[in-house]
This record gives sequence, structure tokens and C-alpha cells, in this order.
Amino acid sequence: MIKVKVKFFAGIKKDIGLEEIELELEEDSNIENVIELLILKFKSKARHALITVDEKSYKFIIFINNKKISNLEEVRIGDGDSIYFISPVAGG
Repeated sequence: MIKVKVKFFAGIKKDIGLEEIELELEEDSNIENVIELLILKFKSKARHALITVDEKSYKFIIFINNKKISNLEEVRIGDGDSIYFISPVAGG
């Protein structure tokens, strides 16, 4: 098992009602495993905060250890990693 720190910012923090949580994951986990665990823990709050209504895409920008991640499937999570979920900013 590995432990990671997950921080939420902006709208995601508001929707989930939490700024930070530590999670335990299986070795060789990826971001989708993190999202699945968050949905198990926070139910519809996490689903609403992280996944689009049609469930075809995600509603966040993600950083792991201060590096922006574009391809979620290829990234493996390591013990002690810090994962940041940030709501994209929209303007008008």
C-alpha cells in the first residue's frame, strides 16, 4: 500500500467540503484509482465535483508533485505523492 496527499482547490474544494485528505492506495495505482476511491468516500459530492454530467470527461486540472499532468492513464502514483485537483477557471 502507498499513501498520498490529495488537495482540492476552488470549486472542487467547495463541492467536496474538504481541503485535504490522505488516501491509501494499492501499489501501481493511477489517477483513475484515486478518483474511484474519492467517489467511494464522498459519493455524489465527488462525482459532481470531478466528472461531467455525461460521465465522458473530467472537470479538473491535475498536478502531481507540482507538475501538471495531461495524460492521466500513463501516470502512476507513488508513495508520498501530492495530488492537486484544481477547478478550471472560466471567464467572460
